Amino acid sequence: MDTILAILVQVGSLVGVSAAIAALINVGKQFGWVKDGQAGSYSAALNLIALAALVAFKLYRPDILLEDVDIQIGAFAQIMGLLLTLMAQIKVSSVTHNTLSVAEIPVAGKSFTYTY
Repeated sequence: MDTILAILVQVGSLVGVSAAIAALINVGKQFGWVKDGQAGSYSAALNLIALAALVAFKLYRPDILLEDVDIQIGAFAQIMGLLLTLMAQIKVSSVTHNTLSVAEIPVAGKSFTYTY
C-alpha cells in the first residue's frame, strides 16, 4: 500500500499531463466536441484515465522516467496552446473584418473583394 501511495504522490506532481488534458479539452471546445458545462466531466474522466495509465507505467515499467515524459507532454500542451491562440486570432480577425464591412465603417470596413 505504501508503494501505491508513493506512486500516487509522485504522479500527482506531474503537471504536463494535466496541461495537455486542459489543452485537449480546449481543442474539443473549439470544434464543438465539448459542450458548455461538460469540461469538468471530461477533465475528471481524462485525468482519471491518465492517473491509471501513469500508475500502471510506474508499476510495470519502472524503467520509464515519468518526469521526462511529463516534460515532453507539457511541451506538447504549450504548442497546442499556441496553435489555439493562433486559431482564435484568425477567427477574431475574420469576424471583426466582416462586422466592420457590413457596418460600412469608412476605411476600417473597406473591402477590396471583387463584387458582382
